[in-house]
This record gives sequence, structure tokens and C-alpha cells, in this order.
Amino acid sequence: MGPRERPRGDEPETTESTPLISNATPAAIVSVSSEATPGGDSDPSSEARKHKEWLTTTSALSFSLLVQSYLLVSVFPYSGFLSMHLIEGLTEETAGSYAGLIASSFMAGRTFSSFEWGKAADRYGRVSVIKASLLLSAVFSLLFGLAGSFPMALALRFLLGVCNGLIGPIKTLVSEYAHGDQTKETKTMGIVLGMWGYGFLINPAISGYLSDPAKQYPEAELVEAFRPWLEEYPFFLPNLVGCGFCLVGYALTHAFVTETLPEEKRQPFRLVPSIGLWSWIEAKTSQNPKILRTVSSWGLFKHLHSEDGEISENNWSVVVSPTGGQGATDGGGDTNESRDDGGNTATIASLLQRNSTRQHLLVYWVYSFLIITLDEIFPLFCISKTSGLGVTEKIIGNILSGTGLVYVAMQYFLLTGLVNRFGFYTALTVSAALSVPTGIWIPLSLVTNEGAAEGALNGASLAYLSIVYAFIRAFSSVVFSTITMLLNRTVPAHQRGTMNGLSMLGGSLAKACGPLFGGVLFSRSVNSVTPPFGSVLVYGIMSALGGLLVLQTTFLRMHGDVDDEPAQMSSSPPPPKRFPEDDPETEFCITMDCNDQEDSSREETDSPPAF
Repeated sequence: MGPRERPRGDEPETTESTPLISNATPAAIVSVSSEATPGGDSDPSSEARKHKEWLTTTSALSFSLLVQSYLLVSVFPYSGFLSMHLIEGLTEETAGSYAGLIASSFMAGRTFSSFEWGKAADRYGRVSVIKASLLLSAVFSLLFGLAGSFPMALALRFLLGVCNGLIGPIKTLVSEYAHGDQTKETKTMGIVLGMWGYGFLINPAISGYLSDPAKQYPEAELVEAFRPWLEEYPFFLPNLVGCGFCLVGYALTHAFVTETLPEEKRQPFRLVPSIGLWSWIEAKTSQNPKILRTVSSWGLFKHLHSEDGEISENNWSVVVSPTGGQGATDGGGDTNESRDDGGNTATIASLLQRNSTRQHLLVYWVYSFLIITLDEIFPLFCISKTSGLGVTEKIIGNILSGTGLVYVAMQYFLLTGLVNRFGFYTALTVSAALSVPTGIWIPLSLVTNEGAAEGALNGASLAYLSIVYAFIRAFSSVVFSTITMLLNRTVPAHQRGTMNGLSMLGGSLAKACGPLFGGVLFSRSVNSVTPPFGSVLVYGIMSALGGLLVLQTTFLRMHGDVDDEPAQMSSSPPPPKRFPEDDPETEFCITMDCNDQEDSSREETDSPPAF
């Protein structure tokens, strides 16, 4: 088939906004499978098979994010007790800062490696990165449970974070599996990130039940059999469970998750070079690292058209822009304009040059800081005897278990309902307003728990805290889901892995600072303010910061539709609006099959169709 032939229909009217396929060899036009083509196979058995594949893949990705959340937050219920176990002289009121250090060290480690994991996902494949991260996390989770000193615990927790590269590739896979179907993407993202949010509730409950069993279950026969070991390593069991979760996640990913990065763009995966230092050494010592990076990150044909041509990850076709140069369209309908002169993949600087990408990333990073700070403060509030509830890890687990039940009942329907009814940006603003600022109501549990025995929690307080915390976590899940889907639309498809690596980098830094900030804030407040008003001050400050974030999301709405490309590309004609709230068909159409979409688009709107 010649480069101008189309499989069906007449030749479309050529306008300045509907470029022809030109100056392209037949090899540059790659056919797309019927599964990714609208109007493909509609056989009932085929549809059932596709649904089964979607279900198994979504389940595997959901479990992997459940593992990710376990690795991150399982330490929260016992971080204060771990600090007191490793450092003599600490009390419930003074352990907050040290608990914050333990919680922060994980995200500090992920800050150093997250962008490299993102680049590795664009180079070696998303699935390879997920599997390597799960195996390494299993090893360091086990070692963290055996830490015998506070510095060793910090170091191992830091290395556990370095080896964690799960979130970015999983988010990228969800968007790429949707093939431009916004409804399908919203549904899948709601399930996958919903499981991640659910993990923030159930995982601390699991670790709370398993931590320090010699103290919590002194009469249990199994505990009695291993008492010397469990007294020396009281927090080994939660980390043993984390190791097991990682291995199960690896098996599920290997069996059910299909790679979306085209084989032509993949290098054979090697674990060590994917980490930053070794990646730098490899690039410096390779004979021709420039060509190697070009082929691996942009595909074979990208190197053949390195001066001005680009290959899209979704439709793999070369198109001609109205100015005569070649360009490629991606899954979001925008032209890739962030490559450098050497034809390399996107860099931090080039991604941040995009105004919409930069603003969405800022919202994601700030919100990550706030929500992880709340997660750190809550168990400190629960164990504090002067400005909190003064309860044990087991009771904290009961609270989070009740929270999980309420969360499961509302989270998925909340996300799909808000997005379908109001669109992404309104859903984002409303959810931000109803999550972090709602924390101001948590100290009221001190009133509902009056009259309860010391170290106990009455039924009213348990129900109240479960509902309030579930409210916060459910709306936070909507925030993360919507901002993730919006972020994936601000860059070309083949840069999503790198962009998600950048979002992980900033998010990891924010989540590293959050627990430390929360621990210091809580310790200073409860020690300097008359009890029990120290905790009221803490949650008041957090609610005020959450209100500022809500204001930030309204500005994001005002500027989110503007495609602010780098200055050197300003001569290009403006692309169509990227975020039409009411049109679900915004992702992409296959270049070889755009007749139907072009005709319908011209009938409904004067704006040019997205290729």
C-alpha cells in the first residue's frame, strides 16, 4: 500500500489542520492490531476474552499497588514504638521526630531513584521495571525487619525506597491499556489507584496487628514458641508479610501483565544499569551511547528521521506538519516538541517547559506532601497520652479496619460519579476540598471518647474516626486518580514513563518531607501547647494548608487547557484544546482509520480533529 493509500473511504479533504502522510517509507507505517482499533472484532467470544484479560491485568496491577502502599505505610503504626525500641529513653511524646525520620527515609530513597526508574521504563519496558522493583523490595523489606539499631533501620528503609519504582510504570500501563477510551481509563484508574488508597487503610491495620506480638499476644502459643526471637525483633512479622506480598506481586505481574512498550524500542533489561550511578557509568563508557539511547528510547525509525521526524507510540506513523517538517502525533493529540538536538528522550527540563505539565505536577507534589503528613500524624495522635487517645497499635488497626470498610463502599462509585458528572477538574477541586481540610474534625474524637478507660476506645469514637478517616482517604483517592489521568494527557505517549518518573521524583521528595514535617509539628505542638489543644493546632495547620491547595486547583482549571510549548516551537500552529471536559473522545485516533472521526468531528465542531 502506497504512503497515501487509505484502507477505506474517499480521500479526506486536505486542510491546514489535517496533514497528509508524506515523505514516509512504507516501513514507517505500522499496522495496528484490531484490539487497539475502534470498530474491531465484535465477536462475543472475543469480547469475553478481552474482558477476562482486562480483569486479570487490572487485578495484577491493583495488587502491585497494594504492595507498594504496604511498603510505604505499614511502618506508620509502629514507627514510634520502633524508635522507642531502638533508642533508650524515648517516650510516646518524644518519639514523633524519630518516627518521622523512619517514615521519611523510604521516600528519600525513592527520590534518588524514581526518575531513573521512569527512564528505565521507557528504555527496558514497564513490566521489567515492575518485576525488578518487586524482587528488590522483597529483599530489603526482610532486612528492615531485622534492623538492630536506629541508623541501620534508617539505612535499610532508605534502600527499600531506592528499589521502589512501581507507581510510575503502573500509571503508564493503565493509560496505555485504555487506547484512548476515557471511560475505560477512568474505570481502570479508579480500581487500580483505589486499591492503592485502600492499601493506605488496610496495610497499617495488618502491620498494627502483627507488630510486637510478644507484647500484644503474650499468652499465644505460637508467640511463646518464638518469644526470644520476637522480643529481639518485635517488628519482623510485618516486614515478613511485606516480603511475601512482593513475591506474590511478582508472580501475578509475570503471568498476567502484558508489556505496552513496543519491542523495537526496548533494550534487553539489566537490573544494575537501571539505577542512576550505573546508568551514568554505562553512558560514559559505551562506544556510541547517543545512538543507543536514540534507538532504545525513540524506536528504530526515530533514528532514521532524527532531524525532524518523530514516531508515535500509539499509531507509529510519520505525518507532515503544515510547515513542511515531520512530526508525530501521540495519544493525547499533541505534537511532541520536547526532544533535544540529540534526539534523546524527554528530560526534566524539557518536561517542565510545558506549562500544563508543570502546573499539574505542582498540584500532585503538594497534595502528596499533605496527605502523607496526615497519614503520619494520625497514629501519633492515637498513641499520644496527653493530646491524643493514648491507644495501642492494635486499636489503631481496629480504627483503620473500620475505615477500610467505609472506604470500599464509597471509593469507586465516588470517582466514577464525580468524573462522569462534573469532569476531571471539578472532581479534582471538590475532592481536594473534602479530603485534607476534613482532618480538622479528627480531634473531636477526644470529646466522644471521654469516660472511656485509659488506653481504650469506645464504640462511638471508633465509628466516628472510621467514617472521618474514610472520607479523607476516599476523596484523596479521587484526587490522585484524576491528577494522574490529567498528567498523562500533558505529554506525548512515548514520554509518559519518563514523565511519571518525574512525578514520582517530586512526589517522593514531598512524601519524604511530609512524615518528617508531621513528626516535628506534632512533637512541638503537644509539648508547647496546653493539652489537649496541641493536636487541635496540628490539624488546624494541616486544614489551612489543604485549603491553599484547593485554591491552587482552581488556578489549574483556568490554565489547564493552554498548551504552553517551549519558546523555540512557537512558530508551529496552535494545537486543539487538550482537555475538553465533556468530550470523552479526546485521546487519539489511528492515523490510518480517521475518516469516520474526521467526518463526525466536522459535523459537531469547527475545531480540527485530533490525530
